[in-house]
Amino acid sequence: MTNFLGAEFLREQLEEVYQASQYLKKLLQMTEEERAQLPQAYAGRGYDTSYEEEVERALEAILEKAEEAWRFMDGLSSAPIVYTGPGTTEEVIEMLERLLREQHRAHTRKKKVAIS
Repeated sequence: MTNFLGAEFLREQLEEVYQASQYLKKLLQMTEEERAQLPQAYAGRGYDTSYEEEVERALEAILEKAEEAWRFMDGLSSAPIVYTGPGTTEEVIEMLERLLREQHRAHTRKKKVAIS
C-alpha cells in the first residue's frame, strides 16, 4: 500500500472540463439561426434536445467535474506536490517508497541513549 497517488485522473477531469468549456463556448457563439437548427441537427442522430438544454448540459458537466476535482483536493491532508524530474509515475512512486523504507530503517536503527 502506497501513500503516493498518480494524478492522471485529475488531468482527465481537467480535460473534460476543457472540452465541455469549448462546447459551451461554441454554443454561445452560435447565431440565432444556428440555435434554431440545433434540435433538428441532433434529432438526425436520434437525440432530442434544445439549444437551452445543450447549454445547461455543458455547464453542468463543467461544474460537476470541477467540483469533483475540488472536493478531492480539499479532502487531502496536505497540499499535493508535482514532481517534474525524470522517470515515469510508477518509477517515481517506487523511488519515493524505497527512500521512505530506507529512512524508516535508518531511524529505527538509531539506539536510544539513556540520560542519567
